[in-house]
Amino acid sequence: WRGGTFSQKRGPNWPEQSKAARERDQFTCQHCGMTEAELGKRMAVHHIKPFRQFESSEEANQLDNLVSLCPSCHWKADHALGVFRLSR
Repeated sequence: WRGGTFSQKRGPNWPEQSKAARERDQFTCQHCGMTEAELGKRMAVHHIKPFRQFESSEEANQLDNLVSLCPSCHWKADHALGVFRLSR
């Protein structure tokens, strides 16, 4: 992916769904427990089942497929290939 905004990449409902996931998760990383206040910025919102595996952004961005993670845990979830498991 090159250029564009997250809304263009993740669909028109991404801003609302990512905000709703952060609110549901109480602005806290669901893996390590770090808060946005401690981090000093917004948590990342991760797709548990990869976005590319869905037919539409509306399906991919369902709240039960989203989880709030700090940048470190988000990187681990994206790159650990099976070592780092998340579920909702």
